[in-house]
Amino acid sequence: MDTQKEAAATTARTEKLALVSLLALLSFTGYDLHFPIVYCEDIVFGSIFSIVAIFLAGVVPGIIVTLVGSLRTYPLWNHPYGIVISIAETIWIDRSIKRGYSNPPLTDMFFWLLLGIPMVALFYGGIMGLEAQEVVLIALKQSVNGVFNALVAGIILTYLPYKGVLNHNNAGPALTYSNLLFQVVSFCIIVPVLGMVLFSSWREFDATQKLMEGSILRNARNSASLVRFWLSPHLDAVSEIARLGRQHEIRPSELLQDKLEQINILFPDFHNVFLADSSATTVAFFPRVNERGESTIGINFSDREYFKKLKNSMKPVISDVFMGRGGVFVPIFSICVPIIENGELTGFGLGAVNVTSIQKLLQSSEKPFESRLTVLDSHENTVISTDPERHSLEPFKEKQEGDITQIHKDLWLLESLPQGNTAYIKAWNNSFYFTKIRIEGTNWSLRFEMPVTSIRQFFQHNAITDMASALVLLIIGLVISRVISHRLSETTTLLTCLTNDLPSRLGSQSEIIWPESNIVEINALIANFRGMAEVLKQHLHNIEADKLSLELKVAERTAELQQLNSSLEQRVDEEVVKRRESERLLAQKTKYAAMGEMLGAIAHQWRQPLNTLGLCIQNVQDTYHHGELDGDFIDRSTCKAMDQIQHMSRTIDDFRNFFLPSKELETFDSMVAVGNVLTLMSSKLTANNIDFSLKCHSHQKTFYSIPDITSCGEKTVEGYKNKFEHVIINLVNNAMDAIIERRKQKDIGTSERGMIAFDFFKENDKVVITISDNGGGIPPEILDRIFEPYFTTKDLSHGTGIGLYLAKSIVEGHLRGNLTAGNTDIGATLTLTLPIASS
Repeated sequence: MDTQKEAAATTARTEKLALVSLLALLSFTGYDLHFPIVYCEDIVFGSIFSIVAIFLAGVVPGIIVTLVGSLRTYPLWNHPYGIVISIAETIWIDRSIKRGYSNPPLTDMFFWLLLGIPMVALFYGGIMGLEAQEVVLIALKQSVNGVFNALVAGIILTYLPYKGVLNHNNAGPALTYSNLLFQVVSFCIIVPVLGMVLFSSWREFDATQKLMEGSILRNARNSASLVRFWLSPHLDAVSEIARLGRQHEIRPSELLQDKLEQINILFPDFHNVFLADSSATTVAFFPRVNERGESTIGINFSDREYFKKLKNSMKPVISDVFMGRGGVFVPIFSICVPIIENGELTGFGLGAVNVTSIQKLLQSSEKPFESRLTVLDSHENTVISTDPERHSLEPFKEKQEGDITQIHKDLWLLESLPQGNTAYIKAWNNSFYFTKIRIEGTNWSLRFEMPVTSIRQFFQHNAITDMASALVLLIIGLVISRVISHRLSETTTLLTCLTNDLPSRLGSQSEIIWPESNIVEINALIANFRGMAEVLKQHLHNIEADKLSLELKVAERTAELQQLNSSLEQRVDEEVVKRRESERLLAQKTKYAAMGEMLGAIAHQWRQPLNTLGLCIQNVQDTYHHGELDGDFIDRSTCKAMDQIQHMSRTIDDFRNFFLPSKELETFDSMVAVGNVLTLMSSKLTANNIDFSLKCHSHQKTFYSIPDITSCGEKTVEGYKNKFEHVIINLVNNAMDAIIERRKQKDIGTSERGMIAFDFFKENDKVVITISDNGGGIPPEILDRIFEPYFTTKDLSHGTGIGLYLAKSIVEGHLRGNLTAGNTDIGATLTLTLPIASS
């Protein structure tokens, strides 16, 4: 019984561990399942399984599940305060359960109103320093999320068939009619309304974000077009400079200088303009001297990258940004137009533009939502930017680390990573959308960036309105559900109180005022109870009458029993005598059967010596008739005959000693004792062509001859030796009968040798002996009946059905051991287990 209780307790612990592990995994995964509300604020579902764990496994496993699941919030939200609030919610629900409040959504609603929202204000506003708008949004979102998850957990605990699976009859909240109605009504009211609010909020957020995406792409294209439109007339102006080179000889002259000055006056954004020959040496340059007062005529620009591109492509080139060294020593870019005659480059015209010209152009353009514009050259160096932290000629790189997500074909979002103990919602202030557009006619591109913070407050304001509406609807829905469920279950609750211990009420003749209901089914139920009460009242009256009659009958029966008890002792003594006589007859019958087996064994043992004696007598007679009889022959024959007579005498002594009863316990070697039995039965075994073997697994030795057996302390047992040998005789006879029966069924005679194998083991403080044969085995359908008294499969002339029964009785009653049976592939195996002799 203790073993069964321990096994049941182990099974229960294993089930509980598996349940808690599963719920912890589901809780951890539930925080990855989310429904987006606004930037970095989602509805998550991990606390559902924490609440389920509290009801099914208790507060400690519930806290473990909550801790494992809420650990997922740390990498998601970058702070530990979500873990603290989740554990506080778990403890609150557990304390409410212990006070008798087992309605999860109502309990959780009070937690958020009384403790959860103040904790959010403390952690997020006081410690982390978030803005008031952000704190309000988080408090509303977590409250709505928590109560909704509690509602889902309550539905799971009410309707899922976990009790039959887990064998936890008392797990979960009580399934009352009131709770059932509350779950149904709250689900029907809250889930659709809350779903519409959340879906409307998400749809509004999604639609607004798409409008914003379109605005970003449109403004980026407009800015790129603005740069392209600005470059177009300046490219025409440089083309005019190149045309001067084709019309006039390319050499220094006042005419060319005057023309360049006129062009520069018309296009003041050019910081300088010049005309160069095929070797990239200037022949005309305006202004004539640079900022250092040096002449600008005769300067060679053949090492400039734009000249190499111009020479290779023979087409106009707008260069990357570079540091000027001719007329200006600031970051500039150039517009070059080649002069080609007969397919060869004879010179080129160039206009150098200070990048600040484009910067003024971009700064003067309309930039919605504090957007930033950056022009990049072909080497991803900054040409110009409206962002004061980005400077010309510097390689472009992101201002902060973050995850980049593609929102649209040409639009991306960089989500800034929080630094230190900073909430993700605060890190979003540094996030921004960006797009990159190629500027036609150049190797440049324009990068348009718009910070999320510029529209975050707009989205958060809408989300706060939606979450506040959702929380109010949740509270109203829960209150309405509670009122409706209470009203609908009020009649059934009253009916339950009235019908509690109904027979006692009817027996005391107290008046019962039955309630009424507007619901047809409830009224029918009340009518049924009323009718049942009338029937019970009549039955109680009949029972009282029957009680008096029964008391009279009991008095009569009591008198009869007293008379019967006076003769019962005599009957018991008679039955005991009969039982003892039956046991004596059974033992006598068994003894006769064993004596019959022994007489058969004696007959087999004496047959060979008698044959030898007969031959000796015949040899004496034959020798006498042939006249060959002398003293030596008489001595030899007499000696041989006496040897056979002494062998027969020893056999008689062996059998006589075998049947002497053992009255005291003795210590004996079990293998040697088995060898003694096999010695007595060796002739019978040999006559039936049956071999035997004895294997000691302590020494890993096998014996096929009795004299070779060596003693071993590990096989020594304490008991009645002759009773042990009696058991071995029964087992050997059964094995021999099975082998002979198998031969008869297969009609193979003695051509197939039989085998009876004894194996001796030591297991802890036990000696284990297995007796195996190749007799075909015990049919499985009777394996569990072979030790029953008088059960046998042999013919009545060959078996009594008490051999194995008596063997098991001797082993268990006199040898303090155990005897079991089984099968191998070729026969039966009987296992004898005995206590080893104490040292």
